[in-house]
Amino acid sequence: MLEAVLSTFADIATNVLTLGTHYEPFGTGHPDICPYQAFRASDGWFVLACLTHAFWKRYAAAMGREDLLADPRFRSNRDRVLHKAEFIPLLQAEFAQRERAHWLGLAERADVPACAVERIEDVLAGPQIRALGTVVERQHPKLGGVRVVGPAVRLGATPSRVDSLAPMLGGDTTAVLRELGVPDHEIEGLRTEGVVGG
Repeated sequence: MLEAVLSTFADIATNVLTLGTHYEPFGTGHPDICPYQAFRASDGWFVLACLTHAFWKRYAAAMGREDLLADPRFRSNRDRVLHKAEFIPLLQAEFAQRERAHWLGLAERADVPACAVERIEDVLAGPQIRALGTVVERQHPKLGGVRVVGPAVRLGATPSRVDSLAPMLGGDTTAVLRELGVPDHEIEGLRTEGVVGG
């Protein structure tokens, strides 16, 4: 998992490893690309990811803010990164005036990467999770039907699945002791003496 997460920071890691760049904590914003971060709309958060200047040009035009393209402080990605302290508040003020769906709609029409920032309960109830079959229900001995997140990695030849839930405390004691060759009468003695539970 560590390597999977680290791979999402490959460009930043390269700057650290090759150039010795030191980054302060940068929150949701990318330290070298701007705008590429979470913004608050009037009704919730969304992420705008203008990976290149071409993306930003299209989004600024879709917003009707070509003036930002002409501003010498914001003409290139490098300029926007250098003037981020001025640039981001301008965008944030604009985004706060309209609902998230408006800004995401502009991004979709301009072919600019963007997405809503969702609460976990909304993600779990979402259509993509249902379509993928990510949440599965299994029976628990005391709770009945319990819904859990299934395995993230699914391979065609060796499909992964959730066959059962974790046992109750001591629930597998007898099976484990039998597998180790302990006779049933000894298991019962261990249970009577309080050495094992289950």
